[in-house]
Amino acid sequence: MRILLLLLLVLFLAPSAVFSQLPDEGPGRRQPANNQQQALNLLEGFAESSWGESYANLREKF
Repeated sequence: MRILLLLLLVLFLAPSAVFSQLPDEGPGRRQPANNQQQALNLLEGFAESSWGESYANLREKF
């Protein structure tokens, strides 16, 4: 009987105590969804900055 209670404590109560301390996952915590145009703008900006850094590194080498 003691082993059963110990297993219950270890397998159920300890993880539930940890997860009960996590913050709620409400709609206010989620990132806003980007529409397709915003996603394309982000990708274009990343590509331009990445290309600029690559070009600068290439110029330094030669």
